[in-house]
Amino acid sequence: MSIDLTLLASDLGCSQDDVKVMLLDIVTGLDDIFVAIEATIDDEDYDSIIELDEAVKTQIAHFNLNNMEASVFALSEGASAKDKNATQSAFDNLKKNLEEIKSVI
Repeated sequence: MSIDLTLLASDLGCSQDDVKVMLLDIVTGLDDIFVAIEATIDDEDYDSIIELDEAVKTQIAHFNLNNMEASVFALSEGASAKDKNATQSAFDNLKKNLEEIKSVI
């Protein structure tokens, strides 16, 4: 996933610095959500994972983070299938996506 701050700023009608502030807000929210997801994967609480997946979707809405959106979809699919390995793999990808966002802010 490559984050293009110029494109995001253009899409959102703001400066790159504004985008960084918005991304920082997303990161802060996702860090908390990811702690909860990790615990629910360990507990195999798939209904909670699906609910938390919706919270992730809300956090990243309107930012065109396609790779992250694909990982969120895969997380939901894995949880719906009650497949711990698929769920964990999707979550690992989400964590990588989050680290990439952190690297640009």
